Amino acid sequence: MNKKKVNLLQVFIEIIKLSPIKFILEYLFTILDAVFMGLITIQLGNVFTGAVDFFNHNVNWKDVMNSLIVLLIYNILGQVSSGISSYYGEFYSGYSVQFLMKELNRKISKLPSICFEDPEMMNLIKSARVGARSVRSVLNVVMDVICLYIPYYIIIGTYLYSLKPILCFSLLFVFFPVLIGQIIKRKYYGQLKEIQAPLRRKKAIYKSYITDRGYLKETRSLRAENYFFRLFKGTAINYHDFNFIFHRRANRIDAVAQMFTLLGYGGVISLSIAGIVKGDIRVASFSAIYASLSNLFELMEELLDWRMNEVVEVYGDVRKYIEFLNFDIKDIPAVRLEKDIETVELKDISFSYPTKDDVLKDINLTLRKGESLAIIGENGSGKTTLSRLILGLYSPKDGEIFYNGISNYKISSAQIYDNSSAVFQNFNHYKLSIGDNVKVSDFTKKNSLDDLVKCLNWAGIDKDNPKFFNGLDTIMSREFGGIELSGGEWQRIAIARGVYKEHGIIVLDEPTAAIDPIQENEIFMKFRELSNNAISIIITHRLAAIKYCTKIIVLNKGRIVAEGTHEELLDSSAEYRRLWKAQARLYAN
Repeated sequence: MNKKKVNLLQVFIEIIKLSPIKFILEYLFTILDAVFMGLITIQLGNVFTGAVDFFNHNVNWKDVMNSLIVLLIYNILGQVSSGISSYYGEFYSGYSVQFLMKELNRKISKLPSICFEDPEMMNLIKSARVGARSVRSVLNVVMDVICLYIPYYIIIGTYLYSLKPILCFSLLFVFFPVLIGQIIKRKYYGQLKEIQAPLRRKKAIYKSYITDRGYLKETRSLRAENYFFRLFKGTAINYHDFNFIFHRRANRIDAVAQMFTLLGYGGVISLSIAGIVKGDIRVASFSAIYASLSNLFELMEELLDWRMNEVVEVYGDVRKYIEFLNFDIKDIPAVRLEKDIETVELKDISFSYPTKDDVLKDINLTLRKGESLAIIGENGSGKTTLSRLILGLYSPKDGEIFYNGISNYKISSAQIYDNSSAVFQNFNHYKLSIGDNVKVSDFTKKNSLDDLVKCLNWAGIDKDNPKFFNGLDTIMSREFGGIELSGGEWQRIAIARGVYKEHGIIVLDEPTAAIDPIQENEIFMKFRELSNNAISIIITHRLAAIKYCTKIIVLNKGRIVAEGTHEELLDSSAEYRRLWKAQARLYAN
């Protein structure tokens, strides 16, 4: 659905195509419901007329009973039609929302990673998720207008026209004021959604700091609950203040529209009374007119004050959903990497995040199979960003990255992902078995058990440890009847996961932060083994380990200020010597 530019009508068509027969049945019975509603109103007039004629001895009681039986039949058929329509509607609603969310998530999965660093894009995604769940509501209202409200208005309008033509035309004064009010309100609610989107995200984040398990222990130990609650409360107040302001404006519009509607309603009643006085309308028919006007007014109130209000409130999010589906994701030419990545060359690379200046500037670097590269520098120097560029997670703002001589602009990121692996500093703790925690990096791998055990041993995890009471099937979460691991054990699991995946490039970003220095040294000794068949990249603040790497680069404010081996940099780079000596003093103490 999202390969071409789409509009709301095309989305509606895609929903209908999910199950055309059920969709047709839903709204066929909705039309029948409208017809029977109109017939009930008209038949009610016939019953009143028959009752008056019976008391005037103009008809017999059988005629009155027949009118009542017909009225009962119309009521029964109306209830059946409404029930069947609701049955299909409930089914179709969940089915269509599932489809819309799938389309949305499919588009999200194709977004470049850098998009998730952009606050505006995150606001758009948040609104699009709400919009995806609201599209079906909008379609429901549109179809109900076409299949329920309009047929009923036509039937009743025709009936009123047959009694007195002016009654039919006067209904326009009841309808149009509220319709115009809803159009104005749609603009207001669109502005409200724009303002509330970032506030809604902030509320969710502050709430998570207080209630989510990942933050709860630290928040409580810091006694920071009240601080985050104040942030949440302040944001919530701003959120609801804007809500109040916009709803107050909307209520003023509703009040003016309702005033004109009541005037129109009163006008129709006055015309009916005038018709009775003149003898144009029978007294018995007035009861039917009053009943029809009452039903019309209730339905119009339901449509314009409730159903249309529902559309107006969510329309901004629905528009964001359409906007997101039309977000342009550039297609990558289908140039294939014929073999594993053996060389990576960065030429004149610069990069910036959506809300920042350049993080990396004029990076030139060549990496070959069998080399191990250490990237060092102070916090904020661009180390992690550089590794993510190499992994294809981000695309450079300027310059090109060549994989086996092929530009990153000519191959898909998926091909780079297939040829690379990584252990990030903020790795995930999957609430899965110990085996699945490792195999999640490649469930298609053959001889997986042997490789799995080998990678766990490589990372220093003994599968026969008694704490793993169910072996490799032991769940890594007490929440699901398993066990909890220490920070260092989780880090080893993450390292095993990264090594388990077949790779031409592997990046270890601060992979041993929770592991003691002695065990860290063992891991980095083993890290050299990875470099025999791959390009290995390590990012660390612990410089004692990087002397094992064949190449070291020093980043400072986004630029490479030094490159070479450990010994070469000690001789040639003042920045490297400064960093090295600073850590040497720490270890000496």
